[in-house]
Amino acid sequence: MAIVLNPALSMAASGNLAGICYSRYRGRAVARGAWTGTQTSTAGQLTAQARLATVTRAWGYMTEARRVLWGQFALTKPRVDRLGTVYIPTGYQCFCWLNLNLAVCGAAIRLDPPSYSEKPASGALQLTAHYVSGYTNVKLVVPTFSSAPAYQEYLRAGPFTSQGRHAIKPEYRIRYAGNYVLQYHDYGETYLKWYWFKCRAINSYGEPGNWFEGQVQFV
Repeated sequence: MAIVLNPALSMAASGNLAGICYSRYRGRAVARGAWTGTQTSTAGQLTAQARLATVTRAWGYMTEARRVLWGQFALTKPRVDRLGTVYIPTGYQCFCWLNLNLAVCGAAIRLDPPSYSEKPASGALQLTAHYVSGYTNVKLVVPTFSSAPAYQEYLRAGPFTSQGRHAIKPEYRIRYAGNYVLQYHDYGETYLKWYWFKCRAINSYGEPGNWFEGQVQFV
């Protein structure tokens, strides 16, 4: 399915349409031939599929009363699609979105929507390379006036030979997702190489905050 603005004589599109894949690459709109993967699923893909299957089964077992509550909760959570259009998700979409974020962090499924507002507060990403100890210290800075988030997620891209090489989305790999800690030691970097990190906080019911991005040279 393709998402379009001004269909037929479209000014913007996202997705597959008549054998053509519309997407964005390095900040620019591109169109290329649609393709179907031929390789078997990777371990990461199988894990993601298992998480999705668990979450969707949980929705199927829920009572109608709970589904109604999720539908009412979804009305308070407008989303923005890939073309920047604001829309209201369904209760099912909201349930899957939040619980899949929790599943990545190893948390249990929440069958009831939250009854209060909780912000996954964070203010900056602090990176410090410790070559002698063999790790980069990754710290999500939380403002002093706010409580710490429940969970966090770190991604890393690299190595790159210079700081002028900005990472693109497919190059990031999840390094850690789980209960919030004050700092995370990420091992495995190569001496004198540059790395990009992304980090975000996730609250107790699965809603993530903004990504914070930073770069560090491992020296």
